[in-house]
Amino acid sequence: MTWMIRSRVFFSLIAMMVFIQAKPVKAISLFDTWDIQIAPPTMMVGTWEGVGDNLMNVEYCKQRKISFYIVIGSTGRVSGTIGDATIIEGTFQRVAWFKRWFGSPEYRILFTLSGPIVAKEKFVRESGILMLDPKPIDKMIGTFESDKGSFGSETRTMTVVNINYTHVY
Repeated sequence: MTWMIRSRVFFSLIAMMVFIQAKPVKAISLFDTWDIQIAPPTMMVGTWEGVGDNLMNVEYCKQRKISFYIVIGSTGRVSGTIGDATIIEGTFQRVAWFKRWFGSPEYRILFTLSGPIVAKEKFVRESGILMLDPKPIDKMIGTFESDKGSFGSETRTMTVVNINYTHVY
């Protein structure tokens, strides 16, 4: 019994380390290669809008709310905007079963960005990841995590939580 608890704790720590250190646009470890690009479920195809809470320290980004406009295509290609930045290369993926077992949402979107997320502050990030948890009746919640930036915050990752998406078709 103790070995089961230890192994679950061990794999939980590994999964958290992979999630925290993941570079969104390309797989950086064996664990990321288990997430596969798929055609999204029909209920998730379409246009989604939402706003989330920026958790980054105001020293690096003063804007507290970040808007999201996401278009998920039937083939798994994703476009849209995050704040003022444009998604130029987005893919829809199903998260590996063992990550879901440890609490990760079922789906994620990996993407690269063009332009600043917050234009008036010149806050730029090159890529990111959206974790998505579909809810019934045209709702979806999620979180956003950017790569590490190069604008006075080289070691800072932007994290946006409580993104409540509404399906606007």
